[in-house]
Amino acid sequence: MNGPSQSELAKYELFARAARKDLLAFMRWCWWNPPTAPFKVGRHTRAICARLTKAIEDYRHGKSTYLLIAVPFRHGKSDIVSRALPAFFLGSCADMQPSCVLTGYGDTFVADLTGMVQKIISEPPYQQLFPGVRVDPKKKSIESWRIQGSVGLVTVAGIKGAITGKTGNLIVVDDYCKNREQAESKTERDRIWNEFANSIMTRQSAPASIVIVCATPWHTDDLRGRILAKMKDDPLFPRFEELNFPARKPGEYDCLFPELYSPQWYDSMYATLGPQDAAGLLDCNPISREGAWFKRDWFLTYDPSKMKDSDRRAWYRSMKRYVFVDTASAKKKDSDKTVMWVVGLAPDHNYYVLDGVADHLSLSERTERIFSLVRKWDPTNVYWESIGAMADYEHILEKQNAEGMHFRITKLHQSVAKSDRIRWLEPVFKDGDLFFPVRLFYRDVKGVEHDLTMDFLENEFAVYPSVRHDDMIDDLANIKHPDVQLLWPRDPKAVATIGGGRAVRYHGERIRSILRR
Repeated sequence: MNGPSQSELAKYELFARAARKDLLAFMRWCWWNPPTAPFKVGRHTRAICARLTKAIEDYRHGKSTYLLIAVPFRHGKSDIVSRALPAFFLGSCADMQPSCVLTGYGDTFVADLTGMVQKIISEPPYQQLFPGVRVDPKKKSIESWRIQGSVGLVTVAGIKGAITGKTGNLIVVDDYCKNREQAESKTERDRIWNEFANSIMTRQSAPASIVIVCATPWHTDDLRGRILAKMKDDPLFPRFEELNFPARKPGEYDCLFPELYSPQWYDSMYATLGPQDAAGLLDCNPISREGAWFKRDWFLTYDPSKMKDSDRRAWYRSMKRYVFVDTASAKKKDSDKTVMWVVGLAPDHNYYVLDGVADHLSLSERTERIFSLVRKWDPTNVYWESIGAMADYEHILEKQNAEGMHFRITKLHQSVAKSDRIRWLEPVFKDGDLFFPVRLFYRDVKGVEHDLTMDFLENEFAVYPSVRHDDMIDDLANIKHPDVQLLWPRDPKAVATIGGGRAVRYHGERIRSILRR
């Protein structure tokens, strides 16, 4: 019987070479061998594997990585981070003799995971990639085992188990919360946080480590939520990079894992769970069960594209236009953004959001965005929260003098708590007095295009107060600031231009326009 051809052997060797360096190729080698086998994975699998591969490369160069991964239930996250990753890490970094700590909500759960890691290592495909990397038969209990000839230990325990005294170059926290009952218990959430802060984060090995918290989020105040809050409040807290993979993208039907789950499956799960549970378990963006302040059907939109160009220009001219600015100086990914809203006051006595900015901007970039909005919209006034205005005013004044373009800036002093300020918007939205454009596209300084209408709705309006950032809604609340003096225009002809002020409310993922006749 003839053996494999030279081309087949070459292809096989290329496949093996990739599997030694890349986590996704490693999974394919161990689980979907041979190279010609069908190979389909969700888009989240590729992204997570690529980032974990990079984390291991960084570890080998002495750089630590902190990752916060959110994936819907039943989407194979444990296969990646708790089964494939430890086996791949122990093999690809065998020369460094690393230690691992694997934990989750219970001893039985993590024992099943580590049993699979040992099984992967013992099988022929793994031994072909990493010959000699075997579990030490003298130290191979489920709770604590090592690679033969290595000083590094693999420690396995529930998140409230005994890992004190153990260390890890790779630390994986997988599904820290067992069920809804545990997630809703503040006592349980406090216990999990205390174990994470005191018994897990203190187990990192020097000089570098990889810490991964991977879960389907259940609650706004669970471990993931507290890590996000801690990063916002304390600049010295480790910077966890977020990898979030909602089941469907907001505003469009794009299933995360169509190779395994059909659109009908996602529909049935959304219907079964209901909006609140689906927000966490499918969209990876949990909503407080105490309820959001603003209801989705208060959110109204208009569609200027439905108007003739001449009518639209006349409508804009009929308005009194104002710019509201809330400055953030930091440009870090997880910091607050600089937000600017252009709001028009129309003759029908409604507020219309006309334009906006939400971005991590430097001083010069903020100044350029302001001048761009002023040139485009010719506002009556620019209202600027006093802290940001004082920091930027001299730079703006210099540019005004240089360009011969002067416009009025009024500083707003905030003496009311942020949550109380945002409450100013509740009657505005409830009474149907404020409208967003159906789409409001903004290209950030990195060249990425955002729909600010969708970002505002999905990330702040519909979930407030259970939000990570509230920059956009906080800045918009300044339309009701007691020191803001707004003038309403008087032109009854313009009312007919937008359809007599008829309002169509926002429902689910469909946005309908008040301008549609």
